[in-house]
Order: sequence, then structure tokens, then C-alpha cells
Amino acid sequence: PAGRLVHLRPDGLLQLADGPGGLAAHGAVIETITVGNAGLAYRIADVRGLSGKHTGVTQWLGASGQYTETPPTSGISQVVGVGIASDAVALGIHMPVQL
Repeated sequence: PAGRLVHLRPDGLLQLADGPGGLAAHGAVIETITVGNAGLAYRIADVRGLSGKHTGVTQWLGASGQYTETPPTSGISQVVGVGIASDAVALGIHMPVQL
């Protein structure tokens, strides 16, 4: 789905990033990519169309390509951006740290 964080696999395909599952984020998709089709993942962008974000609050990698404002306690800890509006995040992917 559009706005989700994605993991770039060694075979060049994208899958949803998942902090608790140990899959680091390498970017985000701005538009929905259907299975079997090519698409773009961005490392720096304003991701819009989200909800529940707070301006100035750090965004972390959550489960299933989602953003969370709560730092993780297991899996991968990875800052992925900062809230810039209630429906938007300024993407800024940091290096992941395995907890």
C-alpha cells in the first residue's frame, strides 16, 4: 500500500519492512505497487496520506511497513523519519539496530 515502509531483498524485489520481524526499512513507496509490477521506493520524501502522526515526533519502523511513534523494545530499532503533520512524515531512513 502507498506510504508503507519497504525492505529491498537481495533479489531486487521489495517487501514490507517489519521491525519486530527483523526486516529493516530501506525506503517507502509513495504509490501502491501491485504484485508482479515495477515500482519506486524512496529514501527521502514527504510521505502523505497517513493518520495519527504528531508534528516533530520521531517515527520508528513498526510492523508490516507501518510507522510508530513508540520506540521498539525488540526486533529492529530504526528511526525512519519525523512527523510533519497529522497525516504526513518527512522520511529519513537511519541505520537499523538489532535489539
